[in-house]
Amino acid sequence: MKRLLFAVMLAGLVSCKQKGPVQVPVKAVVAGLEMIDYQEPSGAFEVQGPADWQVKEDDRFGPSVSLLGPGTSKFPRSVSIHVSRYPNIGDPSPDPKGYYEGIKLISGYRNVSEFETRAIGGRQVQCYSAEMPRRPLHDRKVAYYVREDVAIIPIPGGYYRIDHTAPVETYKETLPVFEAVVASFKPGANPAAKTP
Repeated sequence: MKRLLFAVMLAGLVSCKQKGPVQVPVKAVVAGLEMIDYQEPSGAFEVQGPADWQVKEDDRFGPSVSLLGPGTSKFPRSVSIHVSRYPNIGDPSPDPKGYYEGIKLISGYRNVSEFETRAIGGRQVQCYSAEMPRRPLHDRKVAYYVREDVAIIPIPGGYYRIDHTAPVETYKETLPVFEAVVASFKPGANPAAKTP
């Protein structure tokens, strides 16, 4: 896991003679967090994300990135925003509603919203939310519930799924960040890049 320095993505553009950290312009401040640009390495998409969150890239199933927030003292490392392309090897279905229907069948999920079209971050997207249990490793007891908010952005041949996961008690604190990520999402010239 890497520290969220979107600047790393820009490092190749900086001369080897330059010393010191690469400065990335702040694009906005959302919920008190400085937002900067991030571009997926294959060029499949770009978004804005919090400058001090961690980034985890994983292209095994196609272009994706996880932006990992620090959470709170009660719920450390419990906040994330994930961007991933579908269909992929893990989920070959081109139908986002099919993914949603599967969520409704998972035991322990609660408060699953309707699959609907509405505005998130100023753009019309298909969306839904659900609450999921979080358990300690090797434990059946539920430690707490997280809320997952999902936005679907269609592209030729598939869609991108952007989700925000945070504890039910605190999700509203970072929901504006999720909305800003959705608003800033742009598919690249080849949005299906690296799709298996």
